[in-house]
Amino acid sequence: MKQERTYLDMAKGLSVLFILWASARGVFSNYLQLFHFPFFFLLCGYTADQESDLPSFVKEKVHKIYIPYVVWNSLFMIGKALIRRSGRRELLLKIPEIFLLLEKDGEFFGASWTLAALFLVSCLYRFAEEFGHQDLRHHRILTLVFLFLAFTGLNFNMPFMLSRVTVMGAFYALGVQARYEGFDIEKHGKFNRALLAILIFAVFTVGNSVNLGANKYSNAGAFFVTSLSASYAVLYLCRKLEETEVSWLQGSKHILNYLSGRAVPLILWHFCGFWLAKLVQFKSTAQPFADLFKTAAIGSTENGWWLIYFAIGSAFALGWSELLKLGFWGKILKKLHLV
Repeated sequence: MKQERTYLDMAKGLSVLFILWASARGVFSNYLQLFHFPFFFLLCGYTADQESDLPSFVKEKVHKIYIPYVVWNSLFMIGKALIRRSGRRELLLKIPEIFLLLEKDGEFFGASWTLAALFLVSCLYRFAEEFGHQDLRHHRILTLVFLFLAFTGLNFNMPFMLSRVTVMGAFYALGVQARYEGFDIEKHGKFNRALLAILIFAVFTVGNSVNLGANKYSNAGAFFVTSLSASYAVLYLCRKLEETEVSWLQGSKHILNYLSGRAVPLILWHFCGFWLAKLVQFKSTAQPFADLFKTAAIGSTENGWWLIYFAIGSAFALGWSELLKLGFWGKILKKLHLV
């Protein structure tokens, strides 16, 4: 459903920017990691389409998320199996798991788990909505169920890193619940509350660390507190940005709105851009190209190299996704819902 309040679009664009920034290990990434994924899922839940019927909702998610995720991850996995001499069988065996949204090509689509998780939790929540009345009480029960699943995920390491999916599912449900409870930053956004949220975030970040992939939290309760407090503060900031008439800030509104509309390709493709940045780094530092694929997509981020990774990763994701739309092949890819 199209949102009239552009501050929500700006907030979503900013959440995607946070994800890319943290992926590039930019400055303050240790703070971003305490809320950037939860913030993204909260927004997705809050802005979820509640008007279309279940088949239409699932169909849209299949076209926008499932197909690009599965096809591109599978193609890259097959490509690596054809090129590499060892581990071919292991690579090919991962393809069925990709179709089940349990696996990904971690080398080239490292952050794409976000899309798989979003598809799973949004469709699961929508399915659950069908089994009951569309009222506030029913949604409160659903939120409790998703919070229980998150509690389970926090305390047990599930296979295929599904623990982090359950945790993100809780934030998605909280986003939906906030909407049904009538929360609106336009009505409930106050400067003193935003300031308090920032102070709470600052206090609870002390000694707090998160590793979603490893399902390790120094303090799970503090993680939820920092995620929710930071989300409130950023939403308030976006609302104020929407209201401002300062000329030099107008461009930032358009940029964030644009990034919001390009969330899927940005999350899907930016790791591929990291490999280009790493190639530039190897060339600049005279490292042997033979060692390029011996380590992860991101090399050293010291001396400002994180900014190179962030810039090239973002630019590549945007440029490549637009390039795929051009010409005869672009028409085919569009029909196949791959762009």
